[in-house]
Amino acid sequence: MPISGVSVRNGAAPHQFFYGTFRELKAVPHAHIARAFRATGYYKTVEPEDVEVFRAEILRHCREMFRERVKNPDSTSRLAFVQTPLGHVPFRISAQARNRVLVEPWPVVHGVRSASDSFADLKSILQNGFTSQNRGSSNAVLYSHRGRMGAPLASRNSTHKGDSYAVELVSPSNGAGVGPQAVSVKRTPQEGIARVLIRINPDLPPLVAADRRKRYRTELAGWPIKFYSGEVSSARNSRNED
Repeated sequence: MPISGVSVRNGAAPHQFFYGTFRELKAVPHAHIARAFRATGYYKTVEPEDVEVFRAEILRHCREMFRERVKNPDSTSRLAFVQTPLGHVPFRISAQARNRVLVEPWPVVHGVRSASDSFADLKSILQNGFTSQNRGSSNAVLYSHRGRMGAPLASRNSTHKGDSYAVELVSPSNGAGVGPQAVSVKRTPQEGIARVLIRINPDLPPLVAADRRKRYRTELAGWPIKFYSGEVSSARNSRNED
């Protein structure tokens, strides 16, 4: 079946994606698309017109991506904000082998910023979902590659001092058009949290840093974690560590 689901953590609703040909995308039954929305856990109501608008926008972006590839063969994917039953959500549409396309929701990144204990704020987000405290202003970034941190503030708590955190959110946002950009996210339920990004204090000795990574895997058991190395203010020269 062209639409499949993958769970990012135990007990979580699966994130849905489409993999198939352009013709298969056009032919996916309404009911299958609606069921994929509801399977995520955060689309409660899906109307037939929601499905048609979503499909039409995805097809349009696929056509535009293929036209771009004629001019630039290295252009193999595009990020686009697509209308869903909850509002505009970023999707990544990429060309695959054998004339297939991959359509998947693409997370935005919120850097956790706290004047006191960023780790406590991170745990609160993971437990309760994300709710913006600064409505109307940009609080997340849409990147073309996953694993980048955004602009978090390092924790001042003695146990986690100097460590920084971010969360990847599959969520409606105020973005529009295509391509990476700063966005504003109002609310993301727990089901919409895709992954936790952690940057260990770079001034720590290697053995201490390794101990912290081990402790985070215990304290955040069940959540997918990506450890990040590099400057959090710029993702250009970043690298990721498992």
